[in-house]
Amino acid sequence: MEEPHAPQFRELIDFLARVPSVQVTDRPKRGIGSAIEPSGWWVKFSLDISNPLAWNAVQELGHVLNYLSLDEPLPTVLSPCPRRPISMAALRSS
Repeated sequence: MEEPHAPQFRELIDFLARVPSVQVTDRPKRGIGSAIEPSGWWVKFSLDISNPLAWNAVQELGHVLNYLSLDEPLPTVLSPCPRRPISMAALRSS
């Protein structure tokens, strides 16, 4: 059974679930990954790139997390990570 997110993530996950294009499921973690590690914490989510607001979501989240205040930067980084590309061999076998 999949455990829900740690309580510290509740408000952030609720916010991300309302962002247009963020893909949410009906599972306990709602399709959003998170963890608290010795080096810090992270949250991982997927965007529906067919949604016309997907690029706007990336731009807005990037601005808030990376550049909201140049004098007092947040201790956060938005790092968009594309999924691995499909190999030509996988395309040929399908």
